[in-house]
Parts: sequence; structure tokens; C-alpha cells
Amino acid sequence: MSFREAVLSDIRFYRMQESLWSSIITFFFDPRFQFVFLYRLGCLLRRIPLLRLFTIFIKYHYLIFFSSEVSLKAQIGKNFKVAHPIGIVIGDRTVIGDNCTVFQHVTFGSSGRKDRPKEYPVIEDGVTIYSGVTLIGNVRVGRNSVIGAHALVTKDIPPDCIAAGAPAKPLQK
Repeated sequence: MSFREAVLSDIRFYRMQESLWSSIITFFFDPRFQFVFLYRLGCLLRRIPLLRLFTIFIKYHYLIFFSSEVSLKAQIGKNFKVAHPIGIVIGDRTVIGDNCTVFQHVTFGSSGRKDRPKEYPVIEDGVTIYSGVTLIGNVRVGRNSVIGAHALVTKDIPPDCIAAGAPAKPLQK
């Protein structure tokens, strides 16, 4: 999907009504859309050698406006819904599938072990992650799963599951 197609898809996803005015309002004033747009713009600039320097401004805007840190090396799918774009940290090789929803203060981080290469979470399609969740290391969250607020995910979560707790454990399938 090209940059233009991705941005238009995101505008359609975030706008309130099917009108040009709603699309304009979404583009300029919806912080949820702007969070995703900055990621997509940063990925575009990162691919063009002469413009790679401008990715520093993208990271700066994430820190100033959203108190967030998003790596442009992460892979984020289409229809990525950020309910409240504050305090989200997405690490380098994190993979987030299509149609995922993330709330505020969620961290997708590496295990941080010095003796091994860094490993990052893989989030499959349709996952909802509530506020305050921390996903650390090489964990996989299965399709259509839900992670409850303030969970600490250190092990894989199966598909179609609700998980909560520290450490997160499946509550039901």
C-alpha cells in the first residue's frame, strides 16, 4: 500500500462522517489520526535518503505532542486505532497487525538482555490492548485477543482470548 493510499484509508477510518469537511477536520485536528499519520510520514521519509534527516522532527513531534516514542522501524498495519495517543512506546522491530486498537500508556518493548539480540512483540490482527499494558520481549498476541488494563505480557497469548494480570494469563477462550 502506498503512502497516499494508507493516509486516505486512515482518514476514512478516523473521520466521523462521510464528507469532505469531516475529512479535513480529521486531517488537521484529530490527534488519533495525527499519531498514525506521523508514523506513516516518518516511514516515507526514512526510505528517501535525502529526506532521512527529517525523521528527527517526526520523533521530536511524538515526544512533544504525544509524550510517546514510536520507532519508524516498527511495522504497523492498516486501520491501526489509537484511542488515546498519549504515552505509547513502540520499539524497533515490533509488528502490529491490521485492525488493532491500542489505548494510552502501552509499551511494546524488547527484553533488554545484553547476552541475546533484542526481541520485540508481534501483535496479530484484530487485537485490543487496553491502557497501561506492557508487552516485553519475543511475545506473540494471537488474533482477536484482548489484553486487560495494566497487564504485563511476557508469554504468548493464544488467539481469541482475554488475558489480564501481571504476568498476563488467559482468563477465557
